[in-house]
Amino acid sequence: MSANEARGFTASKTDQPAPGQGSVIRKPGGIRDIPGCIKYILLLFLLILLAGEIGAGEFRGFPDVYWLTWLILLIKILLIIGLIILIWVQRQLICEITAPKDCAHDEFDSTGLPFLKVMGSVGGAVFGHYLIEVYDNTLTMVPGGVVSYPGGGSSGTSTVTNNELGRIDTRNFDPGMYTVKLRVFSTSGAEKNPPCQSGFNYQRATVFISAVAGIDVTDAGAYVGDPDNHRIKLIKTAASGADEQSEGSSITVSGGAYLHGCGNRTFQYLLQYMPAPLSGQPPLPSDAGPWTDIVPPLSYDYSLDPVTGHPYWWDCFFEHSPNFVMSDFLTRVWSVATCLFSARPRTRKSYWFTGSAVLPDYPAGLNGRFTVRVVERDAPDGTTSPVHELLDAATVWIDNRQIVSKIRRLKVSGGDPLDVCQELSLSQFQPTGNADILGQAWDPLILDGVHPKPNDNFGSYSLTLKKNSGPGTPPPPAEWQPIHDSISPVPPVRQVAAPPPAPTDILATWNIVSALDAGPLPLGSPPDTPAPYPQLYRGQRCAYIIRLVTSDTTIVGDGGGVHSLEDVFPFCIVNDLK
Repeated sequence: MSANEARGFTASKTDQPAPGQGSVIRKPGGIRDIPGCIKYILLLFLLILLAGEIGAGEFRGFPDVYWLTWLILLIKILLIIGLIILIWVQRQLICEITAPKDCAHDEFDSTGLPFLKVMGSVGGAVFGHYLIEVYDNTLTMVPGGVVSYPGGGSSGTSTVTNNELGRIDTRNFDPGMYTVKLRVFSTSGAEKNPPCQSGFNYQRATVFISAVAGIDVTDAGAYVGDPDNHRIKLIKTAASGADEQSEGSSITVSGGAYLHGCGNRTFQYLLQYMPAPLSGQPPLPSDAGPWTDIVPPLSYDYSLDPVTGHPYWWDCFFEHSPNFVMSDFLTRVWSVATCLFSARPRTRKSYWFTGSAVLPDYPAGLNGRFTVRVVERDAPDGTTSPVHELLDAATVWIDNRQIVSKIRRLKVSGGDPLDVCQELSLSQFQPTGNADILGQAWDPLILDGVHPKPNDNFGSYSLTLKKNSGPGTPPPPAEWQPIHDSISPVPPVRQVAAPPPAPTDILATWNIVSALDAGPLPLGSPPDTPAPYPQLYRGQRCAYIIRLVTSDTTIVGDGGGVHSLEDVFPFCIVNDLK
């Protein structure tokens, strides 16, 4: 998978430079191979000296020429041969750039930082190292630190054949024309002349969905049969493991939707959703739909001035912030902000209101599996035609079903239910001492028909007890005392419609006598002597509250909480045990 695919960028024939943009490349000037020039000058100088000696008749007395003359001649010949070999070796160094060229757009590393790959070849019999330099359209070399090499270091030290030579950090690059220059050196420091270089038109294109409700997307592989090589993005968490994670209520969608360069610029983006199959491959971002807008289309009007129109930037004195989205909330809407008593258009964060009762097709809010897509629309700068689109998508389960959490009655285990308003006595629960807590702790399926997670996303319920009044020691730090915890719903039926109450809906069988009986009052103690919390001495009475908390595993909003509902059941009881 390429980083562009991970970000949702899809190359197409319209990603080429605008007419004339890809060919007008100014090359950096004023840079020469000085060591190479010196070699040619020295070789020419030696050849001139040798020819001059021969022409002056210095060797006419051969073979009776003085030995020192022969030595000097030998040295000159060796120097000439050495320079010729050195020049030949230098010219044999391999230097080739295959990318970036024409219209070049970003890739993204694992941390989300943008870069351009420099691809090509370097090598040769006496290859030493290579350097990559980048020049902007003013012929100024971009300062150091923007190029990184395979294996690290300040230069490339290994031969490369049609592969990655380095990466250009483009975080601070503006769209426009650039030139990348590749300088190759031999082991002696001689540089290949001329160096190779490539001009390109840099396009900043960042079109992707990175998170829903603050949860990062998980790459689940490539779509089957997609010529544009989009990636399937799902919402998962560590808690959900291999299963998808359900979300609900008002949530955000994060990512980017902006393109600028190669003659084109974003003039609008859409954020939309549509139902997805409950399992298997979700809809492609390019599917016909029907798609529904999550927020109104965010458009930029070139024809209006920055004060009254919808400009790319919001400016106020020293603040210069974008109205477009490169890596932020895609759930944005046009708003206004005040600058020196003047209201100016500005985009602000909004939400995907999945639980809204005003959704015409979903009066109870969204429930099910949905694919969210971003559609970036760009055209030649300053126009809205012809339109070119870039898309990305992510799929998420939405759950806005209502939890049922209700304590209805207490009853003697195996006996009749007790009336809520009557004063209970511990002796009623003898001989077993057990009380059944009747009620429901239940979460509906998101959709009928299938049961795997997250469609079946019941979480847990807990029952706790609080001594509300009457004699007793001050409550401990854990004022609510545990009665029972469970990860199974009551009743155990799994469906969307809430089941009617039934006498078999037992939340817990609780030994109420063991929990509340503190035994006889100590001899000589006043009748209101506190018993250990939350118990009662025999002959004492008190009011209690049982609390039921039921939750599912659906993440609500961007805060990380889940659906949860509480119910309380008050009762009074006397310890009338003998």
